[in-house]
Amino acid sequence: MIKIYPEGKMTQYLSTIQTGDPLLISEPAGSFCTDLVNSTKELVLIAAGTGLTPMTSILNIRYHQKKELQSTLLLFANKSEEDILWRDKLEQVCRLSPQFGVVHILSSPSSSWKGVTGKISLSLLATHLPQPLMTQESVSVDHYSFLELCGSK
Repeated sequence: MIKIYPEGKMTQYLSTIQTGDPLLISEPAGSFCTDLVNSTKELVLIAAGTGLTPMTSILNIRYHQKKELQSTLLLFANKSEEDILWRDKLEQVCRLSPQFGVVHILSSPSSSWKGVTGKISLSLLATHLPQPLMTQESVSVDHYSFLELCGSK
């Protein structure tokens, strides 16, 4: 998944690449532990913009295992409706998996937007995160929950 940014040096380059052009790509790096995802009943994902990309991998890990998942919640922040990546696919997952929910949060919505507006904040999290995961003052993750966050500052 690549979003082309008008001011982005790398994405501008990537936008010129044609199908079949050779690319040299390094191996994945990092130490993400899938056991954490597999051992929880509640999964909470908070993503902003292209921060959705690693969340799709987490969802893929989670939905291809045999264990029962009580709930998955994705809070997905974007500027406008046009910026929502994979919107149709996310809505399809919601229809097919009743335990999966998405809350779209827009910081610069159109006047016709009927969903959540603003930026991710403690008060917004207090409204949308399951209790007792969220209190008015902080996020508290116990051994039954897994919370992952990815996005811009």
